Amino acid sequence: MRILLILVIAIFLPNSKGDCTMLKDGKYSAILAPQFKHYPNYSFEISNGNYYFNENGNVKKYKIIQYSPCSFRLEDYEIIDTTKMTKLQKMFSKQKPFYDIYKVRGKTYYFVFRADMRVQIFAGKFIRNE
Repeated sequence: MRILLILVIAIFLPNSKGDCTMLKDGKYSAILAPQFKHYPNYSFEISNGNYYFNENGNVKKYKIIQYSPCSFRLEDYEIIDTTKMTKLQKMFSKQKPFYDIYKVRGKTYYFVFRADMRVQIFAGKFIRNE
């Protein structure tokens, strides 16, 4: 039992969020890992606790909800109308996926976008442009 505990600590301790930090205000490019090539790369800006995403010329503003020094999720300022959604759509609209930053090297932040602690949606890196 003692050996099992030591192994668990040895495996998870190096990944215990010691090499991460929250994104600072600025403009970023998100470059997704090759296995997620079906998702497009994108750009965004962070300013005063808000995340700005330009989608087809429309800028969407999201509030950044920080879970820890290394993880955050985005909350839409617009209220979602669920009255015309199916039960499945309502269930998905209640999920709160989040970004988990696991490594920082200079202006590059490596992340995993997760549905929960076990399910990964996509991964890549944020590169701070300015």
